[in-house]
Amino acid sequence: MNSLPKNPEDLSDQAKITSNGLTTLETPIGIKQNTKVKFDAARNPFDSTYHAYKLELSKGTACTAAITAATTQGRAFLTRTRDTQKKWLGDAPGQKWVAAGWPDDSLAIPSDSAAVQKRIVSVSLYLLENPTREVDAMDVTKVEADARVAAIAAAREGRKTHESGLELAKQNFDAADNTFRLLYHSLIEEVAGLISDNDPRWIDLGLQMPGYPARPDAPDNVRGIALGSGRLRFECDAPPRAEHFQFLWRVKDAAVWERMESSPAPNAFLEGQTAGAVIEIKARASNSNGFGPESDVVTVTVA
Repeated sequence: MNSLPKNPEDLSDQAKITSNGLTTLETPIGIKQNTKVKFDAARNPFDSTYHAYKLELSKGTACTAAITAATTQGRAFLTRTRDTQKKWLGDAPGQKWVAAGWPDDSLAIPSDSAAVQKRIVSVSLYLLENPTREVDAMDVTKVEADARVAAIAAAREGRKTHESGLELAKQNFDAADNTFRLLYHSLIEEVAGLISDNDPRWIDLGLQMPGYPARPDAPDNVRGIALGSGRLRFECDAPPRAEHFQFLWRVKDAAVWERMESSPAPNAFLEGQTAGAVIEIKARASNSNGFGPESDVVTVTVA
């Protein structure tokens, strides 16, 4: 019944409720082994290492963008170099092009960052030995070649550093996650020996009453229907064990989610919205054991 959420975000949200509940219920319930102090001592590293791990994950996009930009600039340099050198080396690949840093069978521009970097290094050596074939007006110079090599090298090193940091952050989080989950399970077992399966204090601790049906899963197929005149209808498919539903909405990227009052039916109406506005929607279902997890977010444009 009280299996812990697999999603770290959901576990963190539940743990906040449990921690707050322990503040007032630890003594009345008689909890001795898994106190609030011990619980928070494991929860805080869980939260902090997860935050650090997410931060490292977010850096991945920037690293990829940096490599893409450096590689694109490097390929542009190679394209300019190839086109300007045809004056001396001809239009077809061969031994003359080999001496200029190109293969003997193709004048195609490589796409992989490592291959682009390697090709530019060869071109740089060629321009060093043949300075009269630099074309300043086209930025085909040894200085520019070395700058493109340095840019790609820095971007690739940045990704390597990110990958190392990400691996360490994941290891730290996995260790904190394992420790916290073990203590959380121990707390649940201790509480089970102290109060009945139907005691509402389970919910006050952020947990489910074992004597009642499990909380519903997240609703599927959440949708928003534009009805015109600024009106919207929210709907979702009812998951098993659902007794009530709640829709959460906001204008796209707004800071705060608004909540529609819980309803026994999986639908709700929203009025007074501005035509053309994009509304984000998510839903959750509840029963006597409380609310289950939230659905994925969907959008609808107001008509």
